[in-house]
Amino acid sequence: MKARIKINIFKYCIILILALFSFLVIKVNVFASTWKYVWENTVIHVPLYDEIKLYEDIPKATLYRDNEKLDANIVYLKEGDWLHFLKDVNTSKTGTYYVWYKAFEYDKYFPGTCNGYKALITFIVEDKTPPNIKIYLNEINERRIIKHDEKRLNEILNNNVSVLDNYSQVEISFIHNIDLSVIGRYKVFVFASDQDNNINSNEFFLNIFDDNYPIIYFNAPNDYLKIAKNAEIDIKSYFQAVDEVDGDISERIIYPEIDLSKTGKKEIEVIVKNSGGNITKKNVVIEVVDDVAPIIELVSNFITLDYLIDIESLNLVKYISKIEDDEIINYDNLTISHNLENKVGNYQIFYNYNDGVNETNEILDVKMISFNGPTIIVNEVVINEGEYVNLNDFIEVTDPSDNNVLSTLTINDDSVNYEKEGIYYAGVYAINSSGMSTTKKIRIIVNKKNNNLMTIIIILCVFLSLLLAVLATLFGMYIYKKYKSKKNIDI
Repeated sequence: MKARIKINIFKYCIILILALFSFLVIKVNVFASTWKYVWENTVIHVPLYDEIKLYEDIPKATLYRDNEKLDANIVYLKEGDWLHFLKDVNTSKTGTYYVWYKAFEYDKYFPGTCNGYKALITFIVEDKTPPNIKIYLNEINERRIIKHDEKRLNEILNNNVSVLDNYSQVEISFIHNIDLSVIGRYKVFVFASDQDNNINSNEFFLNIFDDNYPIIYFNAPNDYLKIAKNAEIDIKSYFQAVDEVDGDISERIIYPEIDLSKTGKKEIEVIVKNSGGNITKKNVVIEVVDDVAPIIELVSNFITLDYLIDIESLNLVKYISKIEDDEIINYDNLTISHNLENKVGNYQIFYNYNDGVNETNEILDVKMISFNGPTIIVNEVVINEGEYVNLNDFIEVTDPSDNNVLSTLTINDDSVNYEKEGIYYAGVYAINSSGMSTTKKIRIIVNKKNNNLMTIIIILCVFLSLLLAVLATLFGMYIYKKYKSKKNIDI
């Protein structure tokens, strides 16, 4: 038995030694192996304004052991470190950006100890989109000028083109052989290039023609001019003629004769011709008018009227002192309006005089008031000494011109002694909105307090008490008598 136990112990020792030996061999082989990461796609091109999130997964690492590629489960840290971070990549600005990436393999290899586990990734934000050239008109028509003007030509070409680019400054250039003084159809080539050398092109045509007509300007609204009668004025000063080639040709305008001594309207035609023989005509209306405005003088700027006045029969003309004009005064040209009402308040009368050319306006301010004060009706007040009374209950205030006159009621009863027998008077005052007031006195009689009533009340109380006592005695005697009668019957 002991021998068998020794054999088993020996066997287990041999197995333990072999296992330890195997572990040491494997451990030696592990530490003896060469591990490394090899990175791919470490330079990434990112279009301008694109999201960096779409490109952050492109860089990849492959794990090798002894130069043999492993099927590894690699995880990455992409945020970056040590001055190079993913958050610093600005996709709205072209340029080169760097980010530190790290690769880890937790299953097959302890992370961070083999070669190449960290790589500097390059993100290149670049603009590959050429500028967009927009042509407003495929054909531009311009009149010929007497001498070529390069500055004007550049304005014409640039005004027909707009260029949009997503980032860079754009340089625009034109290729052509245009001469603004020579009639023809010219082809214009447009080129646009940005800072990243993205180039685009387009084209349009410029037609130079000559159908130039002068322009006549008339310095009056709607080609209608009013001139004062007998005015010392030169009609030519209101006109100007301009031609694109000849320039200012106002001195070539031909005018008809105009008589400024007579009022009235007249349609006239002025004519001008440029050096190319093109003729322009313009019809305008000139009216010779009386320029002296009439004057209305009122007897006053303010009047006061009784609000009960008959407005319909009111003579409003009488408030005019005079009307002056350089023409004969015609009262048919006088217009009078108003907003008067038979109510207390402020109103206006409007006067207008129009002589057919000029008009004048005046306003007369009117104040409608009441010439009567409020009506106050009072009733005599009779009270006992110490008795409370509301004097408003004995007063009535009315005014047909002022519905709120009651709110102005004032009672002065300072001289009334409500605690002492006597005859007193209190002042009553009210004023309406027209400033008219009324004052009255209300008579107040204070009687001596009557003590006989209390005596009568006491006597009545004593009498009632005695009466109740007699009634109670009679009732008791009645009950007692009835009780004795019943007792005798029972016996």
